[in-house]
Amino acid sequence: MIDAAKEEYNGVIEEFLATGEKLFGPYVWGRYDLLFMPPSFPFGGMENPCLTFVTPCLLAGDRSLADVIIHEISHSWFGNLVTNANWGEFWLNEGFTMYAQRRISTILFGVDPDDTYNETPYEKGFCFVSYLAHLVGDQDQFDSFLKAYVHEFKFRSILADDFLDFYL
Repeated sequence: MIDAAKEEYNGVIEEFLATGEKLFGPYVWGRYDLLFMPPSFPFGGMENPCLTFVTPCLLAGDRSLADVIIHEISHSWFGNLVTNANWGEFWLNEGFTMYAQRRISTILFGVDPDDTYNETPYEKGFCFVSYLAHLVGDQDQFDSFLKAYVHEFKFRSILADDFLDFYL
């Protein structure tokens, strides 16, 4: 595993950190290490100042999963250096970290329109639907709305305006 980890990430971690420093300021934690955990480790990665625990599943052999490492490095600024005050504000850590991850990735690798196309609708859509559920304020009522929505539009192709009219 050590040889595979060296092959996969040797030399690029420094590049990720240097790009983060250019964008967000100094990396204040001194050293940065990765610790590859046993295969049973249940997360992609878990950051701590100076050390990130990662799954060996990130050793794909082609650096295609480097975004997970970039995400965890981004927590060095957003989550470790600046931290949410309570769990209700957890989005501050993860939202800014996702932004930072994508900024670093864009600078280092460019932007693949297919990646942006695929990620944005999922995350933006989830956030919007979650927001609407929050506006309703009653999970059972929103779940009933979802059943009615599916029933109303089953076997049809719709526009966002159709959904919004039905919601309102």
